[in-house]
Amino acid sequence: MHPLISRRALNRATLDRQFLLRRTTRSVTDVVEHLGGLQAQTPHTWYTGLWSRIEEFKPDDAAGLLSSRQLVRIALQRSTIHLVTARDCLAMRPLLQVVGERAAGGAFGRRPVRPARRSPPRRGHPRAGAATSTRSRSRTGPPARERSAMQNGVLQNRLGRYGGPRAGT
Repeated sequence: MHPLISRRALNRATLDRQFLLRRTTRSVTDVVEHLGGLQAQTPHTWYTGLWSRIEEFKPDDAAGLLSSRQLVRIALQRSTIHLVTARDCLAMRPLLQVVGERAAGGAFGRRPVRPARRSPPRRGHPRAGAATSTRSRSRTGPPARERSAMQNGVLQNRLGRYGGPRAGT
């Protein structure tokens, strides 16, 4: 069975839809709205992205739109900074807020799971008359040293699994 569209045609259509085959004469705000935003973690990346898409692009035009708040840099998709129009920001932010909050809470927003308490020794057990440590009863969860190690382990696990904050950029 033959596909409806070849890989090359799909590639060309995707690049064309993103204004990457040829530059457009559209305005900066039109391009940003059409794309649904540009990743803008650093200033130079989105200026370059707009320059490569728009004929006769002038960085001062984009800077003016930022100053007048017609364009906004905000944490949106995948909690990374994106350049979007103010109108798109008002529409997208409430929809993506839940995902951002969920990601920000992560393991650090939760209390560590406490190990099950051991039951007191039975009568006749060698430790039955021994004094119990008040330290373990006065605190909830593991001691600070162990909590810190657990949190570091979670952080290393997350960075290892996802490649860190700069992976893939």
